[in-house]
Amino acid sequence: MSILRYLAPATLLGLMITACSTSSLPPLTIASGLPSDSLGYITLLGDSTLSQQDTLVFGDKENTLYPDTSLYNRAYMIYPQRDSIVYYAYRSGQWQVAKPERLADTIVKKLPHHYIRDTSGKYHAPNELSSGRRVAYLFATPQGAVLHRDSLRALRSRHGGDSLRLVYLYLSPSDSTVRRLVKRDSLRGTFISDSLGEVSRLRAELGIARSAALHTFVVDSVQRIIERR
Repeated sequence: MSILRYLAPATLLGLMITACSTSSLPPLTIASGLPSDSLGYITLLGDSTLSQQDTLVFGDKENTLYPDTSLYNRAYMIYPQRDSIVYYAYRSGQWQVAKPERLADTIVKKLPHHYIRDTSGKYHAPNELSSGRRVAYLFATPQGAVLHRDSLRALRSRHGGDSLRLVYLYLSPSDSTVRRLVKRDSLRGTFISDSLGEVSRLRAELGIARSAALHTFVVDSVQRIIERR
């Protein structure tokens, strides 16, 4: 991360050209995060599982990227200091600010792509969370209730014991409220509030947006959903 603060992200250099863009490389202009943000995080998404994640360093001017639209047609930009996300979609030959699309009402076989911030301020991508092991995404009730210890013990026994990573997701937009709930329940794991709206988005895309029940999704190292409850 420290290198990225001073150099243009290497993995985005292939996407950024200065003057000779073609019809498949229309400009995506990212507003400067200054004065509150000196850097931000961008994720490019396509219709397949292909994605590209990187860090943008902000100067006095806007950042202009030239993503290959044969690979990518959606993007979202996270401004960490202001806790905001801007979504973009490639439509009618140009990139436009848009609302995130909801998936069709079908059984989702893979966890939707996400880039989430935990209550300590650290950002997580799916591959970083899994890192070769299974992850249980535990969606709390709207009131903040989570799995009982006996149910959690049974979940661990089915999926690798203590090697199973636990990610708790709460609908509360307040990090402090979530930290209080975590302390109350003596939990260990990664804890996500809905401060950026990503918990709500994931719930909608998984088809549980209107449910007041507990929900558990266990994924493998390539984000395939291997258990849902």
